[in-house]
Amino acid sequence: MGPECGSPTAVRKESGSRRSSADFRTRCLPVIRLEKVSVTLGSKTLLDELTLHVPAGRFVAIRGESGTGKSTLLRVIVGQVRPQSGQVLINGLPLDSDHLAQIRRKTVYVPQQPAALPGETGREFLEAPFQFKVNRGARPDGRRVTDLLLRLGLRDKLLDQELSLFSGGERQRLALVRAFLLERQVLLLDEPSSAIDADNRARVLEAMKSLPETTILTVSHDPAVIAAADQFYELEAGKLRPGGN
Repeated sequence: MGPECGSPTAVRKESGSRRSSADFRTRCLPVIRLEKVSVTLGSKTLLDELTLHVPAGRFVAIRGESGTGKSTLLRVIVGQVRPQSGQVLINGLPLDSDHLAQIRRKTVYVPQQPAALPGETGREFLEAPFQFKVNRGARPDGRRVTDLLLRLGLRDKLLDQELSLFSGGERQRLALVRAFLLERQVLLLDEPSSAIDADNRARVLEAMKSLPETTILTVSHDPAVIAAADQFYELEAGKLRPGGN
């Protein structure tokens, strides 16, 4: 649980390393910035002039009751939902048609239930993003894939099975492996541990905390995820209230 960016101890604890004050200031600039964002779907206001700043390299969690707009908030940040008002900026770039492609090259979004094609194997699922031109240069080698699979408690031989045969937790962890392999600057996670048992959840959280250069924003009901975050917020009535981390 990290303190706020106003203090030199705000940087996430990382295996005893310390950072310079200049690096600290850079890391405390907001990579994700929402200013008075409002979203209404039908007659329900999900986000009501919501403001959020997430500094570089921070792990931030948002908690809230089902239906309060947590997933909508993530979808706003990746441009899947357009707010009625307010502004979204990633690395200082406004989320608009001129910058959307550039922003998406720096972000990866993992939904709670990752989609898969009929008959798709675990290997095909992992390799799918690297078929796109923008990602071909980042294609990982086999050792990197194996290391991440093992780190998240998955076996190599799973990759040759159809994704439909995976358990919910295995599919969630494989989606996280794929997201980590993309090595994007911003990682957006929707309930990343909802189908994962306690032992594997610990592996997932350890892997997330080992990404000091990645800015992580997750929505979650899981107390373990909330406790692991540098900062958490409660989403209530369309607004964010700081939690106790």
